[in-house]
Amino acid sequence: IMLESTSYEMFLNWIKKKMM
Repeated sequence: IMLESTSYEMFLNWIKKKMM
């Protein structure tokens, strides 16, 4: 679960960078 949460956060962070 922890790994999934971290991966999800990293995924969101990547999207934010792409949008910016």
